[in-house]
Amino acid sequence: MTRFVAGYLRFSALWLPRMLITLAGMAVVLPLAAAALARLFAHDENMPLVWLDTFTFWLYTPAYPVLAVALLFRVRILSAVSLAVVLAHLTFIAPDYLAGADEPPPEGSTLVRVYAANILVSNPDLDAMASAVIAADPDLLMIAEFSTAAGEALANAGVEERLPYQVTYPDGHVGIALYSRYPMTDAHIWDAGDGTPFTQARVEIGGREVTVIGVHTTAPISRGDKHEWDLQFEALLGVINSVKTPLIIGGDFNMTQHHKWYGSLEDAGLRNAHRACGRGNATTWPNGQSRLPSIRLDHVWMSDSFSCVDIREGAGLGSDHKPVIATIALPPLQGTATD
Repeated sequence: MTRFVAGYLRFSALWLPRMLITLAGMAVVLPLAAAALARLFAHDENMPLVWLDTFTFWLYTPAYPVLAVALLFRVRILSAVSLAVVLAHLTFIAPDYLAGADEPPPEGSTLVRVYAANILVSNPDLDAMASAVIAADPDLLMIAEFSTAAGEALANAGVEERLPYQVTYPDGHVGIALYSRYPMTDAHIWDAGDGTPFTQARVEIGGREVTVIGVHTTAPISRGDKHEWDLQFEALLGVINSVKTPLIIGGDFNMTQHHKWYGSLEDAGLRNAHRACGRGNATTWPNGQSRLPSIRLDHVWMSDSFSCVDIREGAGLGSDHKPVIATIALPPLQGTATD
């Protein structure tokens, strides 16, 4: 009897902790496994999935300590499920770390500095914002949440002297502007399908005509917002597929590298400047204005004619977004390179 009781106690001492670890661990990793499967088979199909994909980098991190504990206590089923989640997570984020930076551009390439910023319509320090633009000295400037006051601050800082060609739509949260050092043709505002304005113009860079588009899509917070978000990307892709020139597109896309529309832009032949410069893990939002984890909502996209030379994020003074400042290069036309 004594041996039986001792054996039972030893069994309970091992079994009970493992059972508790299994139950607690499964409560963590099974929802994460479901989220990973949903990304594979129903990518961004509804609002909860959009939000889960938004925070992909952070969402799956609890699976790592669960895997460590499961391996330590040799809980096989929990080890298997948590390992599957960890591998899925690594697959999702790997492109941000494995994509190598572009090679230096060939001699004779034309460098273009692009500055894309959501300056926040309620920005209390527009003068500092404008000074940051002057300090960056861009060739192309895309502004989201552009207002009359923002336009005045930029003008007072001397931006219009440096970037004399512009198309603007000052209208609060949906306000948008495109400034250029290069003369513009066919500069216009177009409706992304639901009253959301995007800017577009053609400029000549390095002897080639280039189409430039500035965007600010709706943040997919509600079901109605997601519908607008989808419509705007469909409209943008329609324009991209119709344009025959090289493209530069910048702005606040309200989209991370883990959303389906990111892949759609890549499928359309565009390259993300952050990844092209080997900085796919960079973030731009919420810039200290929220306790939510940092993600990248702001992007510069370019045709494969361009290469990325340098990219960084500005301070984003007064805004919940950091600006993206990208230097990209357009190689010379064949037969025009200098010896």
